[in-house]
Amino acid sequence: MAIGALGKQMKAQHQRSSGGLSSSTKHYQSALEQYHKSLRGMRKAIASGQQDLRKALLASLLIFCFESMLGNQVTAALHAARGLTLLHPWKAGNRLHKRARATENTWEARILERELLETFHALDLQVLLFIDNRNNEAHRYTMARLNLMIKAIPQQVQNLEQAKRFWQLIFSRNCHFNQCMQLVGLEVVQEERSDTPWEGSAKFPKGVLLLSDAVEGRGLLNEEQLRYQDDIARWTSASTPLFIEIAAGTNEREKVCAAILQVQAIVSRIMLAGSFITSEMAYDVYLPEFTTITTLCDSVFLYLGSDDHEFASRFHFDIGIVAALFLVGSRCRFDIVRRKALDILFSANIREGMWDSLVVGHITHWLRSIELEHVKEGEMIPVENRAILNAMNVDLFGRRALLMASQGPKDCSLERTALITW
Repeated sequence: MAIGALGKQMKAQHQRSSGGLSSSTKHYQSALEQYHKSLRGMRKAIASGQQDLRKALLASLLIFCFESMLGNQVTAALHAARGLTLLHPWKAGNRLHKRARATENTWEARILERELLETFHALDLQVLLFIDNRNNEAHRYTMARLNLMIKAIPQQVQNLEQAKRFWQLIFSRNCHFNQCMQLVGLEVVQEERSDTPWEGSAKFPKGVLLLSDAVEGRGLLNEEQLRYQDDIARWTSASTPLFIEIAAGTNEREKVCAAILQVQAIVSRIMLAGSFITSEMAYDVYLPEFTTITTLCDSVFLYLGSDDHEFASRFHFDIGIVAALFLVGSRCRFDIVRRKALDILFSANIREGMWDSLVVGHITHWLRSIELEHVKEGEMIPVENRAILNAMNVDLFGRRALLMASQGPKDCSLERTALITW
């Protein structure tokens, strides 16, 4: 009920209809009342010993959704991490490598529904692509388990559910790998995150943002990412006949799901390679991929923006198009494609878990503006103008962010900062 009321508040606020302010306030107060009531119920159940794993996971999931919708990203990330912490020990004790499939079926049949397990795969992606405090050992352990299941990709998937299931495994594994490439120590990160003038803001110190500090070399790691690129190619080959069939059909929901899967596959390819890209000029070769991402995201946005379907809401749980458009907006220097990505971000006005399209739109708009300084219309952005977002502090609830970027080649870059509001 709390999430439903907050969803109505977000939609009423977005529509800004006559009397919308009072309607929005009413839904907001109702949401807070129901939320506090739910928290009291959870505490009472824990105190009386009535909790079980399923209820605890559902509780962390619901709190994540509510806090994300409210704009409390750090609290949302904390509860997401707690839910994953509850989930992973069970897997460690029960999914023996030699009996992975049988154990998974037992899990689904006796403890959790498949849908809930897949929801936590999606929650893991939220943490991986936002604030992840797990160490490399935890990432490597999860990657080893996922690698075993990825081997079972068939030559051709039978349906969209199977395509999605295998892609979740690949995307999650690849994101864990990207996190392993970060060079900053967890202790340093946690200490810097606690030092913020804005209570509850999401602070990303230097070295934390993915693709913000690539390093040349790392031979064995580069070979590893090439193997993961091969997995993406295998999945793409297995799924393409299905996607062609869906594109020729009339099921709009399946078309959107297929488009998001294809977007994520392209994004993951670029992110894997990006961990080894040390010159921003190298991203220019991905113009076809950036163009495809933007085109597919536009088709998804047209569907999500429609008021005549069941998903007409500002909040969506899964990673969808916002993170992908951030990649285009920050790494694509072909202005027609970049401006299209920005247009979608500002027009969509949606939140996917902790990813808010308006925030991402304003961040990428700032990056574009400093890169275009002293550049004539139609000219390519030179290397000395290209900027990398390498730190930020986002106060989503207060609608403000402090941004820091490095502009120019790494050995002689210029530090740029800005305080943005929206």
